[in-house]
Amino acid sequence: MTRTQNNFKYINSESAIKKFRESRFDDDLYVYSEMKKFFVNYNVDMKICNRILLRHICSITKALTRATQYKRSTKKLLLKNMIYDKQIREATKKYCFFGLTERIAFGLIKIKFVSLFYLCCTLMK
Repeated sequence: MTRTQNNFKYINSESAIKKFRESRFDDDLYVYSEMKKFFVNYNVDMKICNRILLRHICSITKALTRATQYKRSTKKLLLKNMIYDKQIREATKKYCFFGLTERIAFGLIKIKFVSLFYLCCTLMK
């Protein structure tokens, strides 16, 4: 855990959001499938559900890029497996985005450009 001098902001690098776990992707896919059922039952636009899943993929990828227990080649393979997943492919067909960063990230996922997506996530803070 770290603390900045000026604003006393605490950052826990071991938190569930920051730390990469291989099971996190499967957990997110399960949550996505349950959300889809809810969205269909209540007639909510699936674009929002898809956006949530794709945002989670970006979050997982950022954690993966910081993971020290894997080599770069292993990280790219894990990322490729995520991006090529059937549900991710489905989610990239229709989604809503709210900015240029999301448009670029989701576009790279959609066209399966693993290396550039990995690089972009490496550069993101």
